[in-house]
This record gives sequence, C-alpha cells and structure tokens, in this order.
Amino acid sequence: AERFKRQRLSGSRGENAIKELINKNLIKTLNVPEKHGKKVLIEVLNGGWDILKERIGKEKPTRITKGGILHNYYAEKLVEWAKKAGYQCWTERNINGKSIDFVYQDLNGKLHAVEIGISSPEQELRNIRLDLQDGITTVTVACFNSDFLEKVREELKGCEELKQQDGRIKFELLSKYL
Repeated sequence: AERFKRQRLSGSRGENAIKELINKNLIKTLNVPEKHGKKVLIEVLNGGWDILKERIGKEKPTRITKGGILHNYYAEKLVEWAKKAGYQCWTERNINGKSIDFVYQDLNGKLHAVEIGISSPEQELRNIRLDLQDGITTVTVACFNSDFLEKVREELKGCEELKQQDGRIKFELLSKYL
C-alpha cells in the first residue's frame, strides 16, 4: 500500500498494475515475513529492466550480494542492523578466497560472519566450516524459517569436526535483525 501511495495510485489500480506486469513476465513478487506482518518484494525481471531503460533511462542496480532478491533483502537489513549498532560491516566479504554473505567487526575488533541460510543445510555446513577456518570469531546461520535452522542443527550433530567448535557457531532467525 505504501508503494502505491508513493506512485499516487489507489490500492486497486496498484494491484491491477502489479498483476499485469506479472502476467507479462516483467516482474515477480515474493512475500517476506516480518516481525509485524509481511512485506511484498518486487523483483524487476530482465524484460522489465529493458523497458525501464528504454522509457526512463533507469539502469538495473547492482545488488549487494550474489544471491537473489530475498538474499539481497536480508543482507540490506543486516547492514542496517550493524550500522545502527556502530559496527563496521561488509557484504560478500572475501576472506582467503571465500566470499562470506555478511561480516561485521565488533567494537573489540573481532570479525563475525553471518551466513544467510536460504539454500540447503548442507551448504550452510560448508559455509560454517570455511568461515571458521578463516579466523572468524563466530559464525551465525540466520534464516527466516525455524524449520530450516533445525535442519542445519541436525546436520551439525553429524559433523564431529564442527561439534568441537560449537561455542563459535550460532543460529538466529533473521527477524532478530529486522
């Protein structure tokens, strides 16, 4: 509704415009749970960007992560959280040849990694293993779904090498950072 107000559209005209753009395969939408309700993200697809460039000169912006729209959205929220806390932070921070979703430096100078858990529990275990090898103080797997976090925890139980690092591994819902 806020988006429609900014464009001076009524709710019904805005909804109809969204439906038409989806039907023409110019955008797609994604519902994102938040602390108080949900947010609808709109991703402009390549055909949509072609039209925006042609009609109003709008270029496709560079994302702050290598992931999709949801991954990028949560990375932006992590950046806001870190800056509000007074931390220095980076997205897609390259440490020893491995890109970490989000890294922040606490007020004591220690580096902490946050891996945005969206893909698979196995991928998150690989990320944890590599991040810990890179001198990161703690690695947090953060996602919007508690079931996913539980699956990562289960995978961790079967990994002796990582069980020894248990105090350095954390699990959080992304809602903590919203």
